[in-house]
Amino acid sequence: LSVLTERDVLNRSESDSESLTLLCCLQSLYPFVLKMAELVHIPHAQKENWTSFDRLIRAWVLLRAQSEKNADIFMHRMGWGVKEPETLESIAKAKGLTRARVRQIEVKLRLSLRHPNSIKELYPLWIVIDSFLQESGGICYVGELGEALQRYYRWKEKPTSSGLKNLLDYCPAEILIKNNFKENGEFIYSKSFVCSDCAEVS
Repeated sequence: LSVLTERDVLNRSESDSESLTLLCCLQSLYPFVLKMAELVHIPHAQKENWTSFDRLIRAWVLLRAQSEKNADIFMHRMGWGVKEPETLESIAKAKGLTRARVRQIEVKLRLSLRHPNSIKELYPLWIVIDSFLQESGGICYVGELGEALQRYYRWKEKPTSSGLKNLLDYCPAEILIKNNFKENGEFIYSKSFVCSDCAEVS
């Protein structure tokens, strides 16, 4: 919205009166847009890493991992950068480690990534997810969310369902209902979701 020009509005709109009304609305929203942009500011160096889901996640994990090797192990375990999450056994065999060591790396990184400062680093992503959930009435399929993120960020590939599910485990509690998500992994529920037809969605 902050980069939308008057010419863009005029080119998109069929009627002059509609264009004028829309321009007035945009003008009144502009101070709020600037404030929002300030709140979700991504440092320039980090923006390069948001060109794909895998790059975004890798950059995020690397900020907390002690080495690239540990980051790779954790990403393979979570299904990030690969088609499906890998087992402790397969990772241990590929990296020449024990299962216990792989588990130790996973547990340590999980704890580190759950730190509030770490979760805040993905704040712009959480806002996009929350916005899409609100547009969808508070509930959507994991695949739908993956497609929405792909469209919004213009990624060439959409996130895998398993990788996206594992990422949503780190989503702030004020956005998602975590318990329902774990019980039925195909659906994602907004924290504000209320079914108007029934007490429980099945």
